[in-house]
Amino acid sequence: MESRGLIATLYKYLGRDLLRTAVLAVAAFTLVMTTFAVIEPLRKQGLQATQALRLFVYLLPVMCSLTLPIAAVFSATFTYGRFSMDNELTACRAGGVSTYSLLIPAAILGLAVGGSTIYLNNELAPKLARRGEQTVKANLQGLLYQKLRTDGFIRFDAWLLHADAVDLDTGRLHGVVAVDGDAENASFYTASTAVVEFLQEGDQTEVRVLAIHPTSGEQQGFMIYETSQWSIGPFPIGQPFREKAAFYDWDELQAIKANPMSSEVVAGKLQHIQRLLLADELYREMADTLNAGQVYELTQAEGGRPQRYRYQFRCSTAWIDRDHHLVLGGSTSDLSDPRPVALDVYTPDGSLHRSFHSRLAHLKVSRPREGAWSVGAGAAQAPLISVTLEDVEVLEADAADMRPSSNRRVNFGELEMPEGIARQRRTVDLETLYNRPEDYPAVLAESEDLREYIETDLRPRVIAEMHGRLAYGVGCLLLVPIGAALGLVYRGGHLLSAFALSCIPAMVLVILMVMGKQMIANPGARDAAGIAAIWGGVVLLGALAAYLYGVALRR
Repeated sequence: MESRGLIATLYKYLGRDLLRTAVLAVAAFTLVMTTFAVIEPLRKQGLQATQALRLFVYLLPVMCSLTLPIAAVFSATFTYGRFSMDNELTACRAGGVSTYSLLIPAAILGLAVGGSTIYLNNELAPKLARRGEQTVKANLQGLLYQKLRTDGFIRFDAWLLHADAVDLDTGRLHGVVAVDGDAENASFYTASTAVVEFLQEGDQTEVRVLAIHPTSGEQQGFMIYETSQWSIGPFPIGQPFREKAAFYDWDELQAIKANPMSSEVVAGKLQHIQRLLLADELYREMADTLNAGQVYELTQAEGGRPQRYRYQFRCSTAWIDRDHHLVLGGSTSDLSDPRPVALDVYTPDGSLHRSFHSRLAHLKVSRPREGAWSVGAGAAQAPLISVTLEDVEVLEADAADMRPSSNRRVNFGELEMPEGIARQRRTVDLETLYNRPEDYPAVLAESEDLREYIETDLRPRVIAEMHGRLAYGVGCLLLVPIGAALGLVYRGGHLLSAFALSCIPAMVLVILMVMGKQMIANPGARDAAGIAAIWGGVVLLGALAAYLYGVALRR
């Protein structure tokens, strides 16, 4: 009875020290990593205080899954190293208590750490990390405003955008100036108000600025010209978080492995293919109509309003260029008309509003804005059409006595996709794209890219993530007893030296896991080799644990 009471007392003593040191270490490591590695950089970019606090809570489990094993190893090494250095181990062995029985609290801590790590990585951390990502994306407008406030402008490709002020409640920019073109002959647009829109497709976020009643001009000469709305973009923007396999919980990983359409990235790529198919249908129909000498009409998109402006196009030649845009122009055999493209804009009551004559016109199909018109119940939003006129002559219908004004470039957006075309391509089946890509020749290259992404990128990453999580959990289970054994074996030395030694197998585990994941992601390598590398670190830890407990501790 006395022996059992002694062992129970020793277990409470060691367990209390292990738990206290582990809690303090994981709290310190997690706070430092979360604050300085993630929160502080985002705060400097414009993340609000309440959002930073919410993000901090969401990211704690993610960071805990990384810091908990190291904190547990540190706790085991420190506790058992001090236990040995203070000759408490010698006293216990003199009292008939075996070394192995003293290591049972470390084994229990290892089981708890391994199980907690597997649970955090597979369930809690991915869900909260996704919420943290949504928190940051919800404040993308605040990050954009911070950029405008500190630098005075934002660059989107060839565009420079300036705004005097931003209303975060309504998402509107005030005092907007946008400049496009080279330094010698730049086009610019001014508007008192503009709306910032963020478009999400798969893991890609894009920004579009919609100017309300803008005025356009050129560096060589200013022309007062207004339209109802005009958009800049969409342009891809950098994200603090990129969606990856680590953001999926275990059930989601299994679902994606069984059906790639469960992936948001695949769904976004499929939406892109759908938009390309709609664009191809529109371009071919417009080209056939215009090349036959007829008029083609599009309608302005006004968020579902019943009355909208109508745009009638006329030209002698239309074709699809290499960038998959529709180009309107004149015949190469007839150069008598320098502006062969005509665009007449009619008001809702049928009267002519403006006439545009240009040398070239480019039509581009882009993503819909939020609340845009859609076809059919449950159908995806129909994409919108933007028009750019080059070398333009403008005639106001109510100012026939005035000389026509000219402009180097005029932009129109957003025009509505014809209903008949939108209904033809309501859905595209992923299985059909896989098995019969020749059924969609217009997007054959994109279909092959999607197939390659699934086979060589998504599927390997999912397999690597699933094996990596399990191997990491088992490895953490072994690391804690190894750290405790090193603390006892390295008696007489500095405790930090024992901790440094225990970190070496942890580094080997992580290196082999990363190497294994890269091998699986390599198209030329087999999955079996990568999986063997991932689990190779666990095998090495097992061998080290067997040596320490079978040989070193006996000495």
